[in-house]
Amino acid sequence: MTAGTSMVATSRRARELFRFIRINSPAYLRIFHSDLNTFRDELVRTSGPLIVAAVAGLLFLSFLSVALPVSAWESSFRLLTAWGISAGWLVIALAGLVCARRAEGADSFCELDSASAARPRGD
Repeated sequence: MTAGTSMVATSRRARELFRFIRINSPAYLRIFHSDLNTFRDELVRTSGPLIVAAVAGLLFLSFLSVALPVSAWESSFRLLTAWGISAGWLVIALAGLVCARRAEGADSFCELDSASAARPRGD
């Protein structure tokens, strides 16, 4: 092969590659857009309950630190209020944790991976 034929073959391959990109890019962009939307939805669904659980856990600890000294006072009304507030924040923190665990268990990306692995490749 001479240098001229090598350049012609290289330019022909580059032209075929650019033609392939031009023809197939809309389909790949739709797939990319769909994957990006799926990732965003998974991220929001998973991180939302984790954030709620973290904030509620911190508030529970702060109310617990107030409830313990108040529980030493003689009034039963103060005792009921302090422990009621602490128990309420504990319930919110546990509910956020349960929601986060459920969101973690429903992993649609694993389903996509298993579906693409089952499909035969055209390589």
